[in-house]
Amino acid sequence: MDALRARLEMEAFLVEPATEGEIDSLVTAVSSLRGVENVLFISKDDAVRIFKQEFGEDITTVLDFNPLPPSLKITLTPQYVHRRERRKSTTDSSPCGGSRASCTGKHFWNSSTNGQQD
Repeated sequence: MDALRARLEMEAFLVEPATEGEIDSLVTAVSSLRGVENVLFISKDDAVRIFKQEFGEDITTVLDFNPLPPSLKITLTPQYVHRRERRKSTTDSSPCGGSRASCTGKHFWNSSTNGQQD
């Protein structure tokens, strides 16, 4: 159980389409949040490879298209893995802007909604 608590990861799925600049800005913003140790961008193609490794199936062969969205894999620092600290970090103010691929600290939304969360 301690090993699981030491490496908590979250995945945030991005609204498509997002430009490379928007993704870079989002990665930078999320990386700067207190309690975030690492942020890794996973493209749609990367997601297909991961799916195939984990499930042994090529989802694009089964469905004839790639339904998997791009995402960010977010690793928290050990002190933010505990429940109370996670709750605290997700309610903090966020440095993220209102771009198409943006966040508030716990929600992502499309700028076409004028900043209103889904």
